[in-house]
Amino acid sequence: MHPILLKIGGFTLHTYGLLLAVAFLLAVLVALREAKRVGVDPNIMMDLCFYALLAALIGSRFFYVFTSWEEFRD
Repeated sequence: MHPILLKIGGFTLHTYGLLLAVAFLLAVLVALREAKRVGVDPNIMMDLCFYALLAALIGSRFFYVFTSWEEFRD
């Protein structure tokens, strides 16, 4: 697999990032469909998906800083 999918000027689209975004989008769509099926308000599910994405971004950055503390010490 090619790590860089597309590069236009200063914009670089990485394959991993694109696949991760597609996977999250598909997970949200499945969650919305399941919410409708079991009778849960889809707006509540969208809020939950937003907070899950936010927590994933903050948590992954925290983990990166924690495991690479030597780079961030100063």
